[in-house]
Amino acid sequence: MRIMNGSHSHMSRTKLVTVGRTDADYVSHKLLLKAIANETRFSIISLLKEKPFSVGEICEKLGFEQSHVSHSLKCLVDCGFVNAEQDGRNRIYALDDKTIRPMLQLMERHVERYKNHLIACRILGDE
Repeated sequence: MRIMNGSHSHMSRTKLVTVGRTDADYVSHKLLLKAIANETRFSIISLLKEKPFSVGEICEKLGFEQSHVSHSLKCLVDCGFVNAEQDGRNRIYALDDKTIRPMLQLMERHVERYKNHLIACRILGDE
């Protein structure tokens, strides 16, 4: 819910009002979605839905530079989206099965159901 402070024409004057939530909750949710919204991280997440891969395999399949993939994987690991296990000289990356895989499946169902609405939403297109 948003409350307008003053003029309706100044979105910068909006104040986020939450019920039972803190600003930290809002920021955490925003960052969760931001992690997925990045095109490189989204591509890596989409690939890891198939099976676990090493950095080299991810680079080969997606055509990204190793430094770019490693940077994105660090974010995904730090944020709990991806788990990493050492396998000899390679680290193998896999989606977190407890929370991330179910969340992505639910999001995919929502996108499939509301895809046309999301695409047509002028408000989202303007942000």
